[in-house]
Parts: sequence; structure tokens; C-alpha cells
Amino acid sequence: MKKLLIMYAQYLEKTNASVVELLGKLTEAERERDRGSYYKSLSGLLKHIFGATLLFQSLFRQALAADSKARRVLNAVKASVPEKKLDDAVFKAMAESFAVANAATVKFVKALEEGELTCKVKISWYGGKPGAVPLFFLFNQFVMHTVHHQGQISQILDELKVEHDFSGIDVKLVPKAR
Repeated sequence: MKKLLIMYAQYLEKTNASVVELLGKLTEAERERDRGSYYKSLSGLLKHIFGATLLFQSLFRQALAADSKARRVLNAVKASVPEKKLDDAVFKAMAESFAVANAATVKFVKALEEGELTCKVKISWYGGKPGAVPLFFLFNQFVMHTVHHQGQISQILDELKVEHDFSGIDVKLVPKAR
């Protein structure tokens, strides 16, 4: 299971970097234009993905013992989502913080001990039922959430006729069979 989670973490790191690179080539006006999605703009979607990354990391961190190597990896992430519009300077700074957070996700999963994969992570959704889920389950929720919003960005990029392809897992990320 850990190899699969590492593959997903590496996929997120790579695809988020691709999304950031593509959006960085657009003008601020193109990134900020209301596209009719729940988060309005491409900037809004990207900020949401980044914010969710930080939220999931905080949930994972809280679930692990203070002396956990994986927890220490996440403790090093010091970032927050900018509240203002993503002008070029703010976009660049957020992109750098997002890259650090994505790299930390990969390091976090690699540092997880086998028993930590099933530790209970407290959550506040699902109406409190359940009030906690295994870390591996929540990590998969994190992946699906990110992919969902990357798909929204992909659709908007299609409409803008911006060439892109982050639709699949690179075969180089597939864990080697024993």
C-alpha cells in the first residue's frame, strides 16, 4: 500500500507543478477571470488545491505521534494560502510554497511507518460518522480531491486552447514489482 501512496504523492507533485507552470504562462487577467466554476477562476481553483493540500497535511500531522519522522516532515512546511489576488509576484511566491508542500507530501509518505498508514485521523465531515478514518483512506481522499479540481482546470485550459496533458500517471512512477 505504501508504494501506491508514494506513486500518488509523486503524481500530485508532478501534475501540480505542471498546472502551476501552465497557469504561470497566462496573464493575471486570464487567471482571475470568472470561469463559472465554484471557485470562480483558475487562480481560485489553484488556491483551493493549495489550501486543501495544507489542510490535509495538517490533519495527517495531528494524527501522528510527536516523534514520528513523517510528522516532522510535515512540521517543516510553513505556508499559507494568499488571501489577495494572484498578481505575478504573489503567484510566483505561492508557486514556490506549493512546490515545497508537494515535495513534503512525497517525503511524508516515504517517511511513514507501516503502522502509521492505519492510524486514525480525526475529520469533521461525513456528519461526524465516522469521526475518524485511517490515514491511508484520507490520503486517497486527498488525491481524489486534487485530481477533481485539476480536472476542472484542465477543462478551462481546453476551452482556452492551452495545450496540456496531466491526465495520467507517468509509467516511470509505477512501483517496481518484486
